[in-house]
Amino acid sequence: MTPSSKVYHDLTHVKVCASLSAIDLAKFGLLYLNHGKINNRQIITAEYIDEATTAHIENYGYYWWINEDGSGYRGLGRGGQELHVYPEHDMVVVLQAQDSPRSKFYTPIITDVILKALK
Repeated sequence: MTPSSKVYHDLTHVKVCASLSAIDLAKFGLLYLNHGKINNRQIITAEYIDEATTAHIENYGYYWWINEDGSGYRGLGRGGQELHVYPEHDMVVVLQAQDSPRSKFYTPIITDVILKALK
């Protein structure tokens, strides 16, 4: 991982570049979905998971964008990489797409097709 930071409106904006496979990214999503537990072992406190996935500034938690409808949260990475977590549906979705205008159509497929089908 390569961390870097800059000051933005009196706040420090930190970005971390990590190279993860789709499977590793899904495991990270499952860690958050399961309130910090892996194989019934607490890795991160549930309190931190709750705090990290709560909006603090304009639908943004700690590295997570919080869905406006409250359905879950998502991490958006460079190059069209996305990790979506939907606790109500016990679901993690990983997108690995080339960053292009076309890749912006993938998230609506989740929200408008998959989630509606689960209701």
